[in-house]
Amino acid sequence: ALAGRGAVGHVDMFSALTNLKKLVLRGNNLHGSVSRKLYNIAVRCDQVDFSFNTELDQSTLYGFLPANYTRLYDIALIDGEECGIAGPMDALEPLKELVELNLSGNVLPGPIDCLAGHEHLEVVQLNNNYLEGVIPMNLIWLKLDGFQVDLFGNKAFALPPEVVQLPDPCQIDLSRCSLKCEIPVELLRLKVRWWCRVSLEGNLGLTLPKDMSSLVREAAVYGGNKLLLARCSLVG
Repeated sequence: ALAGRGAVGHVDMFSALTNLKKLVLRGNNLHGSVSRKLYNIAVRCDQVDFSFNTELDQSTLYGFLPANYTRLYDIALIDGEECGIAGPMDALEPLKELVELNLSGNVLPGPIDCLAGHEHLEVVQLNNNYLEGVIPMNLIWLKLDGFQVDLFGNKAFALPPEVVQLPDPCQIDLSRCSLKCEIPVELLRLKVRWWCRVSLEGNLGLTLPKDMSSLVREAAVYGGNKLLLARCSLVG
């Protein structure tokens, strides 16, 4: 531990110490950006503390997390709302014990597939960033179960291929998810059925599949020969 020892220099000079169990650098004069190598060391440590190094770059998750949390590998809650964080999202990949994640109102770019293996998530707030790509299916399951998943205000998301696995009956709110993609036929089939509820309003722009012939019978049997697609964020 080097807390308050007046250490001076680039924080990444500690990245060669790969077998550390504690990485307590609190209250020094360290500067610069935390590299992925140093971050990976920090994740494995039983205690980590980069706080009160005023010149340390916290604009990335590599710097923000060890500067604000004292143990990372079993962290359950991250609250970094409106902290000017610019990524990278892959810093979250090893944090498998996450239950609540709030990184809303930052400048995070890129995909969120780093969350695909997180089995304990219950609250995900990633709204108002610059994220894009395919939404991991585990977040769709959270939506189905009524948990909070906020994705509005992002660049553009697409539904995962596994969305065809949604059950019937189905009640799921996919509104305001920054979706910009084609609606799968299987999802439209659920929407046609009166006992299901699939909300798609407030998205960036959804398109219909070219071949909708398989929905003709569904509309006849369950929709009175009508395919009701109001408030589906349709474009084109």
